[in-house]
Amino acid sequence: MILGASRWQGNVVDLRQAVQVAGYRLDGAAYDRVRALFLRFTAQPPTPEQIRCVAPEYGREEFLCCVDAAGQAVHAPGTILADYDRVAEGHPQYALWFRPVDGPEGRILLIARWLCHLAGFRHRTVHLMLDHPILPDHVLVQVRGVRKEESPGCFDLPVAGHVSGLSTVEATLHCECEEELGLALEQILGLRRVGSYDRAYLEEWPGFWNAEHHTVFRGRLAKEAWRDVHPPDDEVAGIAQFPVARLRALIARFPERVASGLRDALPLYP
Repeated sequence: MILGASRWQGNVVDLRQAVQVAGYRLDGAAYDRVRALFLRFTAQPPTPEQIRCVAPEYGREEFLCCVDAAGQAVHAPGTILADYDRVAEGHPQYALWFRPVDGPEGRILLIARWLCHLAGFRHRTVHLMLDHPILPDHVLVQVRGVRKEESPGCFDLPVAGHVSGLSTVEATLHCECEEELGLALEQILGLRRVGSYDRAYLEEWPGFWNAEHHTVFRGRLAKEAWRDVHPPDDEVAGIAQFPVARLRALIARFPERVASGLRDALPLYP
């Protein structure tokens, strides 16, 4: 019998509960749930349609570092690492779920991005609040691409992204500015870190269980850099400008039109 979407859902609920109990970290119980799901996956392979129904990002070649509430990397116990090696030796496709890497303090088991979102493993992200180059008390806001899995077409921070692997938030911010706006960090004036926060939330099924540690930066777009802003069509539908007061009013009245990153980061704006 093929593993259908309904049975996927039941297994995912069990997995999410174990991850929640673990504080959104990868511990022995959470890992055991993942392994059980993987072994059932390989024994009774679902169809591509069934996979997309529950894990729309499945197969994406991006791996994230599981972190604690302070944003520090979680080092999996040696028993988990040894078990990963054993299972992966017999099932090479396990490498689509986890990836071991050598960190500065020892071996770390990175978790596939799709699995982080499916199960709720906490991972790091970086956000940028961008002031208008001329108008005071105005900020730039991204309109998310309509093909995005999360919050398509909603207003969001102009730059936001996941911290892949063992990269730093600073290096990720540099890459995301280039990818989402076509800008170098040198074109953002007064760039500084303004805060960080931890948030976990479940979007409607089959959406995402997002447990993320956000680091937020703020800066002002250089006046001469405005003409260089060219967001990619598949990522960003457009860039808008808002007076901060009107943006807060929009969020209060139409919260469903605003992505969570923008809603949560705006209180850090004085």
